[in-house]
Amino acid sequence: MKHQCKEIFQKLRPAEPDTGHFDTVVVPNWYRARRYVLDSFPDWTGGGIGPKSSRAFRIAIQGHGPLVYSVVRHIALLAHFPNFNEGTGKNISTITILYPKEFGLKKLEAEIDCLAREEYLCNLIRHSTYILEPADEKERKVKPGLPFLDIQFVLKATDSYSKAPDETLITKEGIEKIVENDHDMFLTDRELAAAMLVNQAYSAGEEISNLSSTENEKANRYGLALKCLNGTKRKITKESWHKNFRNKTDGDDKLTRSQINNILSCIFCADTFESRIQGLMADAPKRFTHKTLLSNANTIHRLIAGNLKALSECEHSRWNAEKLILGFSPLSRSESYTDEIKLNHRNDYRKGLKKRDKAPAHIDLVSNADLKRINPDDLKYDCFIMLAMPTILMQKYRPQNLIGRLLTALI
Repeated sequence: MKHQCKEIFQKLRPAEPDTGHFDTVVVPNWYRARRYVLDSFPDWTGGGIGPKSSRAFRIAIQGHGPLVYSVVRHIALLAHFPNFNEGTGKNISTITILYPKEFGLKKLEAEIDCLAREEYLCNLIRHSTYILEPADEKERKVKPGLPFLDIQFVLKATDSYSKAPDETLITKEGIEKIVENDHDMFLTDRELAAAMLVNQAYSAGEEISNLSSTENEKANRYGLALKCLNGTKRKITKESWHKNFRNKTDGDDKLTRSQINNILSCIFCADTFESRIQGLMADAPKRFTHKTLLSNANTIHRLIAGNLKALSECEHSRWNAEKLILGFSPLSRSESYTDEIKLNHRNDYRKGLKKRDKAPAHIDLVSNADLKRINPDDLKYDCFIMLAMPTILMQKYRPQNLIGRLLTALI
């Protein structure tokens, strides 16, 4: 049976207007850009950036236009690392877009508007720090963003660019090759298996909700929840997940925007797992296999547990960027005030903000420090998702046929 999630990008519709479609190039570019970024990311990060690394991720891209914007979007979904210091801004990821030298300040400002379209960076670019660098240095403009975001953008007009020693440069020729390569317009079964398990982890229920929110970074607290992820409750949550994914012909059964965002969120979250583990391992492989995970299982579990605080904070930083890209915003001052005074119906109020079709807002779009004060229970899920990474990847890379499974069992 073919599931709706295989072609989930095709199901996205513009928020304004409610009916209609994106430009014809948008969806193919999303698939091309995502596959290109996922395939290239291990090389760009030098095998991974871990909690103790002093390296800040930096990448520069030559050119502009729909495909470049899509590449920037998918880099922004992935380029989040556990060595970012939320308090000082140290090791912030930087994405630089290189424009022709004749681009002045007004043209670069117009490019911000292009990047802020909902099919590209949407609200992320509006809330992030960005720097505009025309050829005339006197016109240089810096727009400060939310200080807790771990990514910033530079739009630079130049005819020549010398990259830093630890920076990656994507040339115009590199962008053109993305179009030349044939990319499928759907997600793979392995990717969907990982996303489904992320959804199950978020749906852990009382095994997570019953835990206190005072010692979130203690890995041994999540043992029962991890067992349930591989146990009896998994069948129930799997059926719920698949129910949203079956092909439906009745117009009344179409996926809602909220359901689509949930599915995308699980996919984008699972996309980061390999790079997270690569950053923890001293001799991590650039490409994972089931055998690699089996032979390094104890080491991986130990490294995650030992760095759980940094990893969970990184996951929240990634989640912030993802939600801004998907069209969410932080609560306004008036919404925050209303949330403060709603003692009896606070959860209903927050759900209403989150699920509204236009301009949804999320209470968790805050710094890690503020989340501990405002909504500490949700921090448990960041920790649990990180601890569940090996389990999820084992399922993702599990051999798909009986012979493959038997061979793996003999290794």
